[in-house]
Formats: sequence, structure tokens, C-alpha cells
Amino acid sequence: MTAKSHRSFRKRFIKLCFVILTVFIVALSAGYIWFVRNSKKLLIDLVDEKSDGRLKMKLAEATFNFINSEVNIREANITSTNKNNAPISYQVSFRRIKLHTNSIWSLLVHQSLEIKEIKAYDPIIEVYNNQINNAPDSINQLSIGAELCKIYNSIEEGIV
Repeated sequence: MTAKSHRSFRKRFIKLCFVILTVFIVALSAGYIWFVRNSKKLLIDLVDEKSDGRLKMKLAEATFNFINSEVNIREANITSTNKNNAPISYQVSFRRIKLHTNSIWSLLVHQSLEIKEIKAYDPIIEVYNNQINNAPDSINQLSIGAELCKIYNSIEEGIV
């Protein structure tokens, strides 16, 4: 009798472990699928929030490598918004961006992305002068070095 009840208990325990493991795997898979489908929107919202609406980002595709903590972005386009009627606006386009991060999990938990390294492939930078040409020519001149510095600072503010 005791051997039969011991087998019955072991059988129930194995079934319970199997059910718990199955529920865990299904929940993990559902979370992963949700994250993959919403990753593009998460990144766009993160850039918009961190830049206080000064930068607008468009992405074709974003993929995450959880093992290496990498984010791969295909066809990114970052545009400065004319929120404060700035005299100069810009647009930066990349064929591909690879971000090495400390942890992708911080994007899920804390809505932040700590970036260790950025690799940008085939950048195209366009700077637009939105001022009316009523002022003397020296005021309307664009300094490429100064504008690149402003672009760099804006992108840095947007991803920090």
C-alpha cells in the first residue's frame, strides 16, 4: 500500500512540475514576442521622452540580442523638431546602428537604455537654415563644425 501511494505522490509531483514548467515557458515566450513586436515603439518613445520632444526618430526595424546586450537598428532617421522655432534644424539618417548596452533589461524595467558603444553605418547629415535672409550674410552663415557639435549634443541628450 505504501509503495502504491508513494508512486501516486511521485506521479502527481511530476505532473505539477510539468504544468509549472509549461506555464513558465509559455509566459516567457509571450513576453519575448511582445517585446520583439513593441521594441521599435519603445525606442522611438524613449528618444522622444529623453529629448523632451526635440528629436523625432523613425526606424525600419529594431532587433535585440539579449545574450550580447546589443541593439541593432536598421534604417534609422533622427530629425530635430521645430518645437522652439529654432533657426537651424537637421536630419541624420543611418543605414544601420549597432548599440552595445549594459543591459537590455533596463529598457523593460526602468525605461532607460545605458549605452556603452555606438556604431553608426553610412550616416547622412543634413542641416537646414530656417532663418529668413533679412540679416547680413555673416549672421546667415552656417558653421559645419558648430552644427555638428550641436547635432552631437542633441543626440547625446536624446540617448542619455
